[in-house]
Amino acid sequence: MVTMEKAFLLDLSLEELAAELRAWGEPAYRARQVWEWVWRHLCLDFGAMTNLPLPLREALAERFRLALPPVLAREQDEEGT
Repeated sequence: MVTMEKAFLLDLSLEELAAELRAWGEPAYRARQVWEWVWRHLCLDFGAMTNLPLPLREALAERFRLALPPVLAREQDEEGT
């Protein structure tokens, strides 16, 4: 079985997300709803996006990862901040 790697939703612009959702047959306003959950409410769980239909939340979770990027390095200045 071939497993596709999930794309990072945070890598998409609003326009790219809208195009993706349109390709799935979703109305145009759905992209704005997802965008507001992520960027206004800082929501990283598709299941918590309760104004989206459950099938759409499930489809988003199947195709996209929604996580913050990992911290690669930490630096401190001379004062330790």
